[in-house]
Parts: sequence; structure tokens; C-alpha cells
Amino acid sequence: MAYTRIEGVVQKGGNMTVTNMAVGQNAVVNQIQSGESAALREVQKQMASVLEALEKHGHEIVNRDEVVQSVHTAKEELSKEKPNHLTLKSLLNGIAESVKSVSAVAAAVEGLKLAVASLFG
Repeated sequence: MAYTRIEGVVQKGGNMTVTNMAVGQNAVVNQIQSGESAALREVQKQMASVLEALEKHGHEIVNRDEVVQSVHTAKEELSKEKPNHLTLKSLLNGIAESVKSVSAVAAAVEGLKLAVASLFG
């Protein structure tokens, strides 16, 4: 008895729901899913928390004006199509160092740092 090699999809009855499918010899399927929109929303939420904390507790920060300016610079960098990760990391580390004595602001900045790290992997 000779066997015939069948390449392809053979289905008899039933339903098939497929997101991606590759059929045949050496077929390959790639799917990239991005959680970027959720991560970006988290960054925006954390940025709002930092700004709110600065509003409430900024008077306790010695170099408040520099911190506020740096936060706005970070916000501008994040709004770019391709933000510079090194710039963001440097800004956020500098901000964190400046606000470490004000726990409410420090906690908000740490939340933002984590969200940014999650966004960029």
C-alpha cells in the first residue's frame, strides 16, 4: 500500500477559529502581541500621581523647581514617538534622589520608575 504525502490542512466537519496559521513545509507564523497600551496607561497614571504628590508635598522639597522641571522634561520625553530610555532613566533617578526625604513624592516617583521600566522592558 502506497501512502500519499498530504501537505495542507484537512478538516472534515466542525469549526476552526484561527488567529494565525501557517501550512506546508517549512511554514512559519509569527505573532507579536504588545501590552504597550496597558503599560503606557500605567505610565500616564503614575506620572499623574507624581504630579499630584508634587502639588501636595512639593513645598517640602529643597530643590522643588528643578524637580518639577525634570518631571516635565520626563513627561515630554515619554510623549515622543521614540523616547530615549537613557534620558528617562537618568531623569527619574535624579528626581528620585532629590525627593527621597519626602516619602509621598518618593513613593510616587518609584511607581513611575517601575511603570517606565515595564514599558521599555
